[in-house]
Amino acid sequence: MHTADAFCKSGGTGAGTSGRTNVVYFTKESIMLADLKQKREPVELTDSWHEDKNNTAMIGAGWMNYISKDGRYIYFIENCEGSDYYMTFDLYKAPVSNPADAVKIDSKVSNFRILDNNNVIYLRKQVLYYHDGENKLKFGKNVLQYNLDEDQRNVMWMERDSGYNMTLYYQPLNQEEKKIELISDVESYRYYYDDNLENIYVLDYNIIYK
Repeated sequence: MHTADAFCKSGGTGAGTSGRTNVVYFTKESIMLADLKQKREPVELTDSWHEDKNNTAMIGAGWMNYISKDGRYIYFIENCEGSDYYMTFDLYKAPVSNPADAVKIDSKVSNFRILDNNNVIYLRKQVLYYHDGENKLKFGKNVLQYNLDEDQRNVMWMERDSGYNMTLYYQPLNQEEKKIELISDVESYRYYYDDNLENIYVLDYNIIYK
């Protein structure tokens, strides 16, 4: 029997999942996938998820979601390094029906988000990437923050140059159109946007840009 040190979010019960509910949980040694509605042993996804298996602070990895919205795919991490404040890891994707058929997405990943189409957007060494299931598309570098529209078809990100100036960009995820520079050379910012990224407001000190 495995003792769970932390749970992450469970998978959905959408089309194609036959009502199954899956959950990922961490032990000090492994990342496990369990089906809460099936009386079977949990599946071990990896036994090398972290270099220091006694560092339970790394269970902060539980803030990430590892199962796709429709419950068909699982993303999991290996070779995690760093602390609960900043960590990097190898990222893998596999079908829930056959976790052994895992494919490595990338290494040195620090942040990822599973999209509704089962693909993933992630940061690697402060460079923003979108993996469409086959290809890795590169967006900005020195990325501080990124956001998606409600339909998850477009991405907006803020990147910083070698100094302190920052630029806000916008581009479709499929990169069928070139990126658009929304605002540049701001030094201190907050930005606000609606769900469709149609109205974007940037506050640079006491000046508001739209």
